[in-house]
Amino acid sequence: ADARGDERIGRVDRDRDQQAGRLDKPIVTGAVAAAMVKRAAITALVLTVPLSLLSGWRAAAAHLTAVLAAWAYNLGLKRTPFSVACYLLAFGLLPVFVTLGLPNHPWPPAWATTAAALMGAGAHFVNGLADRDADLRSGVRGLPQRMT
Repeated sequence: ADARGDERIGRVDRDRDQQAGRLDKPIVTGAVAAAMVKRAAITALVLTVPLSLLSGWRAAAAHLTAVLAAWAYNLGLKRTPFSVACYLLAFGLLPVFVTLGLPNHPWPPAWATTAAALMGAGAHFVNGLADRDADLRSGVRGLPQRMT
């Protein structure tokens, strides 16, 4: 890929972080090249599929759905009122991934899935509130930013 293509994945948040004055971010400071971040992201994404399948296809389906939710958040849903849905789904699927990887592939109890999903939503709100002002300046208006 050309250098501009290598930069695109690393730039997903870089421009927003620069606008927000987030000089603690490694791509913003130049400590890590955007091209390296792109290679790491692609490597992780490619390895996610076979490594998830080591737990069986059912568990892999749950895990890959959670990964897709995380990517959807990063690539645009964080700017919408539906931002929390990505966290609810990804965190809620954690106990599903774990138990479906066990012999006989049992479903987790509903309370475990609900608790994990709510923990994810809570994490989203805590993180969103901490970065609220910078997010609003850069156009990120997820659910936490809209509610405060």
